[in-house]
Amino acid sequence: MRFTKMHGLGNDYIYIDVMNEPELEHLAWPELSVAMSERRTSIGADGVILICPSRDAAHHARMRTFNADGSESDACGNGTRCVAKYVHERLGIRDEILLIESGDRVLACEPDDQGQVRVAMGRPGLDLTDCAIEPAELVSSEPMSIDIDGEKLVFTAISMGNPHAVAFVADNRWLGSDLAMEIRRFGPQIERHPAFTERINAHLVRVDDKAHATVHTWERGAGPTRACGTGACATHVAAALAGRLDREATMTLPGGNLLVSWTPVKQGGDGIVRQTGPAEFVFDGQWSVAHEGMTA
Repeated sequence: MRFTKMHGLGNDYIYIDVMNEPELEHLAWPELSVAMSERRTSIGADGVILICPSRDAAHHARMRTFNADGSESDACGNGTRCVAKYVHERLGIRDEILLIESGDRVLACEPDDQGQVRVAMGRPGLDLTDCAIEPAELVSSEPMSIDIDGEKLVFTAISMGNPHAVAFVADNRWLGSDLAMEIRRFGPQIERHPAFTERINAHLVRVDDKAHATVHTWERGAGPTRACGTGACATHVAAALAGRLDREATMTLPGGNLLVSWTPVKQGGDGIVRQTGPAEFVFDGQWSVAHEGMTA
């Protein structure tokens, strides 16, 4: 089975071209994603993304995202940019705007000649139900908080097709200054806290100024990642709602910078979150595995 390794700001996935081999979509992808994503004995990745034929003839492709633990996610911002680049360069679909189905959303992607892709990620979900939150498990709903090791973690819940808990350092003074260490320490507890019935992506954020923020992520089903595109979008929305970031801001992630913009409808915008960043090919390969039910 052929595959292509790609990454967006270090958020790396294994991409499978189902457009040309439709039968591949019916393989045991939860198990395959676990096997292929293992970094010491296999290809190594944050998961597997299938590039599939679209359900609607007006769209260009459909993506399915499987995390390294085998769970399936409805959204992946960095992965969407890579899918758009693959469709543009490998499949030769040169339309100025590519429409990619991801979960229930259709994402408009604009690749350029410099390796950047701009993606309209849709409108954020701001309700508890959008992030599958159980209110009874919260310490407080105003502001929203949960108990983590006896401390109150104040956060904002945002859905970008998948759920995110955004916690600002300014609201959680008990966090240490090393966010890379703190996300590894508390990320697993946040992801699997009983308040989040479908688990959640966790982000610790330091706002540097009105145009910049630093974000460290624990990704649901994958652990600490070098970048999370939907998480950067969710962080921008949470910060903009609190007046901490401008309508357009640079999100600095461990893997690099992502430009995110959002203007709410009530402020004269269309309410759509947009992110712009790189997408890179790493290598192509052939996967062979002897496990029954996994072979192509």
